[in-house]
Amino acid sequence: LISPALCRGLTLAECQHRDETAVDHSRRLSQLVSKTGYLRVLVLLVQFPDHRERDLPDPSALQQLFTGSQHNEIIPTGSLQNWVGVNSYGKLRVDAEVQPWVITDKNEDVYANGQSGIYHSFSKSFFPALDALEARGFDFSRFDQNGDGIIDAIVMLHSGYAAEISGLDCNNNRDKTNRIWSHAIPGVPPSDAWKGRTH
Repeated sequence: LISPALCRGLTLAECQHRDETAVDHSRRLSQLVSKTGYLRVLVLLVQFPDHRERDLPDPSALQQLFTGSQHNEIIPTGSLQNWVGVNSYGKLRVDAEVQPWVITDKNEDVYANGQSGIYHSFSKSFFPALDALEARGFDFSRFDQNGDGIIDAIVMLHSGYAAEISGLDCNNNRDKTNRIWSHAIPGVPPSDAWKGRTH
């Protein structure tokens, strides 16, 4: 199920464990996401403290990437919202709300944890962004459609070069195990879950 590139440099047992984890995540994610109706997604933009000097995309450009309706130089093939609408035959509408960039509390390699960030505690990397939203009175209930007190869907975009590109980061020579691999965490153990004061 996972890309063979993810197994480069791993033992067979480590690769099989990652594959089993990916299968489990995929199964759990498909149970969480409805295939019809409406899904509102909270999009967090997280900058690692050791990336302060790096250029970052403007949140308005990223908003277009998620929900733009007109093809342009940012979304020449359409937005995520367009893609989901077409591929669900109009049965599912995804609406995303991109938040401003927030600097998290630890450097990228700390959150990568020598595992490319593929572990449940990685979700703690975006807690500072959630804390910042809460401090300014953000209404999280808009992202909890079933009223269970849990945000239904979060997408976190981060600074830095994706680990799946492999090679070394040209800014700090980090290898892929010390950068973040794009992945999904479909449900976080309660011990690793963010607990806001207001939601």
